[in-house]
Amino acid sequence: MNRAEKRRNDRNKKKKRFLTDSEIEEIKKKATDDAIDTIFGMLFILPLSVLREQGWGKVRLQRFNDSLTDKLKEVESGELDLNKVIDDMRDNYGIIFKSEEE
Repeated sequence: MNRAEKRRNDRNKKKKRFLTDSEIEEIKKKATDDAIDTIFGMLFILPLSVLREQGWGKVRLQRFNDSLTDKLKEVESGELDLNKVIDDMRDNYGIIFKSEEE
């Protein structure tokens, strides 16, 4: 590679690429979606682990995971209100979440 080619390569390396607003929003949305998927994946694994320890098998665990995923989609779409679920758990089953006690 001669000197002119080296300089051309160096100039090309230094060039900056600017992103449009829509590209930035797309990158943010993808990063947010990835983070949410990771967080909920981590949160889902705990109940599945407990149920496995309680003797649940592969089929029941998969059904539970599918149901949990469906409920999450209902919450995301606004079809299901989490506050109503919390109230239902408290009123019908006596399950109180720590955030309610404070």
